[in-house]
Amino acid sequence: FREGFKKGFKSGFIKGKEEGFEKGFKKGCKEGFEKGFREGFRKGIKEGFEKGFKKGCKEGFEKGFRVGFKKGREDAIRDIIKCIKKISEKDKDKDKDCDRNKNSDRHRNSCWREC
Repeated sequence: FREGFKKGFKSGFIKGKEEGFEKGFKKGCKEGFEKGFREGFRKGIKEGFEKGFKKGCKEGFEKGFRVGFKKGREDAIRDIIKCIKKISEKDKDKDKDCDRNKNSDRHRNSCWREC
């Protein structure tokens, strides 16, 4: 009885430990890793996309818009000034009293219309 109990206990203990380890720890570790990896991967992609693409796109658009708007406005003002100077030169050739009418609304309106 005693030897049978010892032998049975040892073999049962060893087999139970091995099966318990394989079923418990290994399976738990594998499933835990896979689940953790999937959730981490998804969350990483989502946060990476939001922080990277969305932020980059927004900041890029805002910066590009500001720079483009500023440059466009400067170029337009420069073009209008050139145009007004050119028209003023034409008006001087056409009409001797252009200088006298230079500040009149009619003169300015004709310059703007031509530009």
